[in-house]
Amino acid sequence: MNAETLFVGANEARRHQLAGAGELVIPTLTQYVLGEMPQNLREVREGEMTYDALAKKHYDVLTGSVANSIVDNTDLETAKSTQVDLLFMLGGYLPPEDNAYGYVPKSLADVIRLQRDRFGLPDHMDYEMIIDQNTADSRRFNGLLRVFSDEEFGGEEQHFYMGHALAEPHIKDAAYRLRGIVDTQTEVSASDLAPIADNMRSFNKYMGAYKRLSTEAFSHFRPYIAPYPDGAKNASGAFMPSVQLMELALHGPMASFTEYLNPAMPYFPAWSRPEIEDWYAMSKAGNNVADKLEAGTLLADKAAIDILSKGIVERFISFRKSHLKITRDQIPEAFEGKAVLSPNDLKTYGERSLAPKTAEETGSGGYDIQNILANSVFRLEVFQERLERL
Repeated sequence: MNAETLFVGANEARRHQLAGAGELVIPTLTQYVLGEMPQNLREVREGEMTYDALAKKHYDVLTGSVANSIVDNTDLETAKSTQVDLLFMLGGYLPPEDNAYGYVPKSLADVIRLQRDRFGLPDHMDYEMIIDQNTADSRRFNGLLRVFSDEEFGGEEQHFYMGHALAEPHIKDAAYRLRGIVDTQTEVSASDLAPIADNMRSFNKYMGAYKRLSTEAFSHFRPYIAPYPDGAKNASGAFMPSVQLMELALHGPMASFTEYLNPAMPYFPAWSRPEIEDWYAMSKAGNNVADKLEAGTLLADKAAIDILSKGIVERFISFRKSHLKITRDQIPEAFEGKAVLSPNDLKTYGERSLAPKTAEETGSGGYDIQNILANSVFRLEVFQERLERL
């Protein structure tokens, strides 16, 4: 799937996928989450099913052979796939917010904790489960991803998750190429930076496609990826790891980045946590593009500086600004009472607190939606100004 087709005809495409899944061998639990549960959630939303009835349904699904297979399993990869199913079921109870846990059947809570204790898996939905594991599993399920939405919006929700999975390799490659330059080179050329600029162009194409996601679809599934009643954060684009690696390769961590990173660490994919910690320490010690250029330990001519500023950093800023605009369009209630920030305003916005003042301001990552995005633009624009002074 390329960026141009993301969200185009997504709901109809998913209906065809579901229709063609009849001959697939799908585990009973996954079969319920993929096929029947989205309809059950719609019935709950429309008052045709109570949360107590949903809990009874989940209790019935988790008995007998399904329960035995979970308890008897010793394979980590199977456990990961199962945990995605279980966490999607848990997410179905989040719309009542503070009362959510009062409806969750004990059998569901018990097997989630069992999987957590035996395999070290998360007991709340996170980025790795909903994006990485969910999309990896889809290869076995006719391309179907688990979603909370039924056929009306299920395809758009599926593309919402798939788009993150398709976009990240581009910025991940960019980040590791930059890290390699910082670690091993004393000079950097425009030709060294050109592939990184191409990576950022491709990344922006995928992330820019989210403007095609309908507001109706997003508002339909957003309540299921809201923060949990116990304060745990849910899966969020705020925890896409390679975006953080890219920023740490470019410049040292500013105060707002550190404020964000420390509580966010448990919510990043497991593979990325030691990487982010190592890159943070290296970047803070001056092993990043900005500090090395200023110290003269990394040399760059005008052509290299130009592609770094315009081809890489400007595209990174463009991604952040686009994300801010898309979020404002999708979740207008989170921006009520806040001045609309123009591109020029962001340069003087500075670093603002990430703690939301109201529930409406809170994104699925638990942060003030406007400030987490505006802060990131500010940091990158400070870096760009440093480049202009070289």
